[in-house]
Amino acid sequence: MSVSSNALNPGDRIQRYIVKSVLGEGGFGIVYLAEHRWLGYEVVIKEYFPNKAVCRQNGEVLPLFSEEIEFYQNALHRFELECQTLLNLDHPNVVYVYDSFYANNTAYMVMHYEQGTTLDHYFSRFINQHQRGCYWDEIQEPMFCIMDALAFIHERSIFHRDVKPQNIFIRQPSQQPLLLDFGAVKLSSGRLSRYAPRTEGYAAPEQMGGDDYIGPWTDVHGIAATIVRLLSAHMLPYTEERPATDGPAEQDPMSQLIDVVAMNENVALAEVLWSALKPSVKSRIQTIPELQQRLRQVSRYR
Repeated sequence: MSVSSNALNPGDRIQRYIVKSVLGEGGFGIVYLAEHRWLGYEVVIKEYFPNKAVCRQNGEVLPLFSEEIEFYQNALHRFELECQTLLNLDHPNVVYVYDSFYANNTAYMVMHYEQGTTLDHYFSRFINQHQRGCYWDEIQEPMFCIMDALAFIHERSIFHRDVKPQNIFIRQPSQQPLLLDFGAVKLSSGRLSRYAPRTEGYAAPEQMGGDDYIGPWTDVHGIAATIVRLLSAHMLPYTEERPATDGPAEQDPMSQLIDVVAMNENVALAEVLWSALKPSVKSRIQTIPELQQRLRQVSRYR
């Protein structure tokens, strides 16, 4: 993978860790493979780095412009919230975080190193090899595991808001999935953030208008969109291309992918997924347990 000049270099030190390589970069962070300086074990470290608002000078992360300072501080607060959230979560399908700290005028999250790849990369290889999308029988077990993780965080009034294949990690060799990247997380009683990332296609329509209507139904939309992407092998329509309220199905481009699912799988499964992807919050399946129950009724997996 190409590495930007913003990333730390192999051999650079972050407190008690030494950077080995860059694993990935996104709009709000850089992820490194690192090694403990004295004990030698490997970890994954996520560095908060909103690349449109900051730069690195002599190792320090600094806002690009004075008017970006407030943005940086607000978004750094959101990253701190992500760290605190994950440090208090213990679930077999949620990424395990065991440390966080400040350095270089930014924040870092230390996670357990897992062998494997993201579902996005796994799916790309699958398509190249099989020249088709997945069958429901092939993906339902890991999808139910991720839904278990979502139900777990929802019980604690935490909403992920960015469920997508890039944020699901497939462990090797066990094939067990992990829910990653809580950078868009919202606590139901927490401070609203204008800076939470969202991903076109997977983001629910209510995410276009702020946080007022965010809830478990938002993650219902995200996991259903992920399933449709895997089953149809088609790119999802942009969220802004979809109507904000319910109307005739032919006016919603998502319905075309639902038709593909109905043709490749069965109408009953397609109807459940369509109910989970309704533009209107009130018309959509409201909770992950409800979605799981309805999927089990049309699935072999129990």
